[in-house]
Amino acid sequence: MSIVRGIRNSAVATLIGAASLVALATQRADAAVDPASCVYGYNLSIPQISATCTNPTPTGWYLRVECETPRGTIVRVNGTLVYGPGRGTSLARCPSNTELGQSFLINV
Repeated sequence: MSIVRGIRNSAVATLIGAASLVALATQRADAAVDPASCVYGYNLSIPQISATCTNPTPTGWYLRVECETPRGTIVRVNGTLVYGPGRGTSLARCPSNTELGQSFLINV
């Protein structure tokens, strides 16, 4: 093996190691809200959805719902912000003449 090839391999190994450390550093330690801890409530006449969840960390979270219009477009609506730790409820209401779609928990 030549010296140039050895230096090149060493530089590549160093770059891969540095990139993996950056990837590890940017990952969140834990999610604020566990979706399995949530209880959902629906009111289809309004249309409205609520999520009551347990949050073990002091970060906030809220519910986001996709509302579908009669034309098929999606309107995203954010629910009320809940601060942790503890148990809280986020409520999201779609505009009139729309239907409830998918809902998501958003950690702040």
